[in-house]
Amino acid sequence: MNARFWVVGGEYADILFREVKPETRTALGPFGDYVDALDAWTKLTRESTAHATVRFTIAREAAA
Repeated sequence: MNARFWVVGGEYADILFREVKPETRTALGPFGDYVDALDAWTKLTRESTAHATVRFTIAREAAA
């Protein structure tokens, strides 16, 4: 089985980015390859540029 990728994040409680507000938690995926995850990350990031406390990242799920 190949690795899977997820886009995860949301709005954080403050600019220290330690805790995501529970109601904003987002997890998109799984994506079969990094490029598809990157496309989703790019879209989410562009939509949230006006919010300084919103952050998303791409997480790789290890292959089984």
